[in-house]
Amino acid sequence: MKKVNSSILVFVMNLLFMGNFQIVRAQSLVDSIKVMSYNVGNFGTAPSSNCPLFNFNLKSNYLKTILQYDKPDIIAMLKINASKSFCKDTIINYVLDSICLGCWNYGEYTLESSYPKVNMFYFNKNKFGFVKTAVIYNADKNISDITLHKLFYRANDLADIHDTIFINFVVAHLKSGANNTNDRATEIAGAMSWLNANISNNENIVFMGDLNTTSSNESCFQSLINPINSNIKFFDPPNQLGNWDSQPNSFAYYLTQSTRTNDPGDCNAVGGMDNRFDHILLNASLMNGTHSFKYMSGSYQVIGQDGLHVNKALIDPPSNPTIPSDMTNALYYMSEHLPVVLKLIINDTIISGIQTLSNQQASFELYPNPSNSKINILASGNNKIESIKLVSILGEEIFSNIINSNQASIDVSSFSKGLYLIQIIYENKKIATRRIAIQ
Repeated sequence: MKKVNSSILVFVMNLLFMGNFQIVRAQSLVDSIKVMSYNVGNFGTAPSSNCPLFNFNLKSNYLKTILQYDKPDIIAMLKINASKSFCKDTIINYVLDSICLGCWNYGEYTLESSYPKVNMFYFNKNKFGFVKTAVIYNADKNISDITLHKLFYRANDLADIHDTIFINFVVAHLKSGANNTNDRATEIAGAMSWLNANISNNENIVFMGDLNTTSSNESCFQSLINPINSNIKFFDPPNQLGNWDSQPNSFAYYLTQSTRTNDPGDCNAVGGMDNRFDHILLNASLMNGTHSFKYMSGSYQVIGQDGLHVNKALIDPPSNPTIPSDMTNALYYMSEHLPVVLKLIINDTIISGIQTLSNQQASFELYPNPSNSKINILASGNNKIESIKLVSILGEEIFSNIINSNQASIDVSSFSKGLYLIQIIYENKKIATRRIAIQ
């Protein structure tokens, strides 16, 4: 190991403590968010003699139990059958505030397709700020609008650096029915056409909702996972592709519908746990972590799915070992679907950069970060990297190499875990520095 270079140590300390450097993008934090997609089964419908379970107090208490147990930061609620004020104010005041008082905001309420049942998007406003809602498909009057909601992350030092990272959430509830595969294909084709025209390279995109597909071979699903444009190519995080309807036992832990074999009193679908309708799909940027958000491996989960109730109701024997009994009852009575969740890691260090007093700077992409194996470096524009240095936070030069290329990689598997600095020197002598984490 090389000796500590005093000038490097001064450089590092100045960087870390913001002494002689202007921070262009120097956030050093790791956070995570939980994303949930949940078909809430006509929540908001008035009770009737045939459907007495549509009682607001009953349903809202079930929903509170579910959300308090799982504590999501992002929630897509599908199939709400109620007014705009109910979707915006009632759900927040009577349900979401029980998770975190005063913490919630929502994407815009839209009803362009004129379908009376709507999808809503809620987010923790302590973690995210709202950018926009866009209707990306509204041509089918038999489904709710397919919408995109763009958020920015509220980093701890946002007020100082005036810069942030963005993430897009697409929310969809496709037309149901085994005979409506062509309609679902048209719906997804319309949404993907909008994304193809409006999404730039390497944006973070989540595609979530109730797709009503019985197999990953259905054309609408294939359009999501095998498009021509790789920027809008979506991945199934648990990689559970196949024929969910004809082989439910092979996907027992990922079935989301139906929680019932008999109607408990809300006139929603029955039939037992036999299909995987509900999904959260991620594009490559989120799977690989190239733009600050990254899928947390193994975090994808169907809440309440124990794999023991194929073709059964959720409350049938055996008792569910994965959740408390009150959660089992809440999931059963709230909706005929189970909610799907996953976690995204937010690692904002990969967009950090500095500017020296001489105003020399350049930018580069660095991924994955954190890493326990290899770190890839890609210079921006036509810049060419002359050399690379890896420095510990104590100023110790760990690694250096001459590159003379616009891209490089470093094997960090043998380095100790912790925070480091990568310094890039370009052929024009411009310098850029980033913090990285080795796991």
